[in-house]
This record gives sequence, C-alpha cells and structure tokens, in this order.
Amino acid sequence: MFKLTLVAICLLSCSFQEPVQKTITKTEFQLPSGAIPIIYRKHIYIEGIVDKAKSVFVFDTGADNLYIDSLFFGDNKFAYDKIVVAFLPGVGSKPQKTKLILDTVSFQFANNNYRTSNVPILGLKNILGDFADGILGRNYFNVKILEINYNYQYMKIHDSINVAITNGYTKIRCENVNNRLYVPIKLNINDSLEIIGKCTLDLGSGGSISLTSPTAKQFDLGNNVNKKRNYYSKYGGVGGETSRNDFIAKSLFIGDYELNDFVMDYSEDKYGALSSNKNLGLLGNRILEKFDIIIDFRNSILYLKPNGDFNNSFEIPRLGFAFVDRAVTMDAWNITGLYKNSSAEKSGLKIDDKITHINGQSIKEISHEQQQEIIKRSESIKLTIQRNNESLILNIQLREIL
Repeated sequence: MFKLTLVAICLLSCSFQEPVQKTITKTEFQLPSGAIPIIYRKHIYIEGIVDKAKSVFVFDTGADNLYIDSLFFGDNKFAYDKIVVAFLPGVGSKPQKTKLILDTVSFQFANNNYRTSNVPILGLKNILGDFADGILGRNYFNVKILEINYNYQYMKIHDSINVAITNGYTKIRCENVNNRLYVPIKLNINDSLEIIGKCTLDLGSGGSISLTSPTAKQFDLGNNVNKKRNYYSKYGGVGGETSRNDFIAKSLFIGDYELNDFVMDYSEDKYGALSSNKNLGLLGNRILEKFDIIIDFRNSILYLKPNGDFNNSFEIPRLGFAFVDRAVTMDAWNITGLYKNSSAEKSGLKIDDKITHINGQSIKEISHEQQQEIIKRSESIKLTIQRNNESLILNIQLREIL
C-alpha cells in the first residue's frame, strides 16, 4: 500500500454551505477574452471533463494534484487498470484509506488539458456536497500566472506576468515551500495581542484566517480570546473530524490593506494539516474574495486589488450548524458540524441528521438565493429531519453565534 505524505487537502467547512448548480451558467457580465467561467460559493467551482465524463471540480491551492469523488467515479465507467490502496492526510484527525489511480487521468477545462497520474478517489461529496465531482490542485498552475475575479466569477491563465494587467494591484512577495505559497500577514487579535507571520494561501478554504493548533498554543489563544464559540465537525476535510474556535478579530494587515472585525478561527486539532507548526495557518477565500487577485506561482508573488466587496462588513454566522447539499444522492441536506451551545445543538440537532424540509418546504424546492433570505431575515426556522428512519421536527432560533 502507498502512503501519500505530501498531500494536505484543506477544505474547511463553513457555518453555511451553499449548493452549486450542476451546469455553470454565465452571468449578464460579458467575460473577457480567454476567461474561464467559474462559480464562487465560498469555494471556486470549475466545469470540466474527466476522460469524457462531464464534471464540476473545486479549485484548491491547498491540494497538489487531481482528486476524484468516489460516487462520481462509481457512476462513470472509467477504463483505468492500475488502482491501488493508499493513505491520504489532510485537515482532520487521521489519514484516510483510499484508492489511488496510477493510470494517466485527463481533466479538460476550457482550452486546458491537465494530464496526470497518482489520482486519489475520495469521498468528497461528504465534505462539499453532491455538486463536487473532484478537486483540481495547484500542480497544473505551478509555472503559470492565475488571475481570479470573485465578483464576476471567472479566472484567466497566463504564461507570463507581462501579459496580465497588474496596474492598481499591490505586489506581495511570498515564500514558496514545497510549491505552497506562504503569504506574510499581521493580525491584531485584540488590543493587546499582535501576531506576525505567514499563512498558506489556500483557495480550498472556505474560511478567512484559520490558525493552526501550535499557533494557538504559542500565543495562548485559549486565554487571550475572551469571546469565542467552539465548532466541531465530522467532515472537516480529508482527515475527518476537526474542532476549532471561532471569534471576531480586531484587524488583519495584508499588503497595503487593512480589514477589520472579521470572523476567524484557531484549530484544536492534534493531527492533520491544522496541527502543523510550519506556519501560522491558512489564508482562505473569505479574505481573498474582497480582492481581485493574481497569483504568480512561478515567482511566488501574490497581487491584490480591492474589489466592490472590500468595504462590506463581514458576516457573523447565525445558523449554528453546517450542512452540505446531498439532495441528489440522499434527498436531503446532511448536517456536517455544529457550534457548541448553539440553539441548533440545544434543540437536539446532530451531525449526520438529514434535513428534508425547512418551514414545511422541501429542500429540493429551495434555491441558493432563497436559502440566503431565510438565514438573513428569519428569527427561527423549523427543520424536518430524518434520523435512523425516524422523522423529527426541530425548531431552531437564528441569532449571531459570536
């Protein structure tokens, strides 16, 4: 059996997981020439083809290679001959036993064709929902320039930084360690605690700043952060179970920019990617989405330019639990994590409960926009859930977690 020691997929659950339409559609905005359409829902989704099978993959700079979901793999008749067993680490408590494709696998997206081997088959839909058929890691981009526009939902790939338009961007030199980019930042946790260091640039993280457990120990965050809320999940990433503490940080300085009063977290994990002492933690999409970004992988440089969302205040979680959309494979939304002492936990909601209805309406009839309105406008919600073949009704109050 193989043991893959260089892979650390860092897909972090958010307090709310939005579904993604299977077919990616263009907005009214006219995409620039050469642009690749994406869907952004706290993760970046790219439509492509895996050896003739249509798919939607998550782009994740915290991952190395190509990764295929196990259900998607089972539903398609792939003609791979060389498949072995391997162990894969990531965010969570322990490496996961998985199958590994040794044959060459092709992933085509727009005019790009990524051919690679040693492709793991993972239970990704458990973490990301039914619409994630796989993960596209950073290896394909290691000598390229990648431009990402969160607002207008597209990316462009350049062979040279001279082709990209960098006027108005701040240039941030990063450190490259094993093809991962470490971005220098300064954090003011509160009025009395400042942390300076580097975070891994992780577009697979749906959070803002996630500090590792060694960082939390070094700065005694358990005692230095007064108002916090513990979140625990069975599906924190490839490594499975994970636990963190969310809190509101005073400010973040990155490049020439300052962001204030945002929700971040520190890990309690003893194993996995968030137990590493190699850097402060992860820099995720909740921060990066405030910018237009250009990543020069070849020269280890990050370019940032504030976009229209830069001055918008950060949202504070209200739901008290996390779920992923499994409407296609489970006819439900699956509960993946909970905040301790939240209304959701106190109501009796448990991880792996299956939500079938919200306020009497089938989850199959609720669009992404409707979900957002329910969370923003409602003071409470009534959930119909399935647990061990039993149907239960739970009433949950919606209020700010922090």
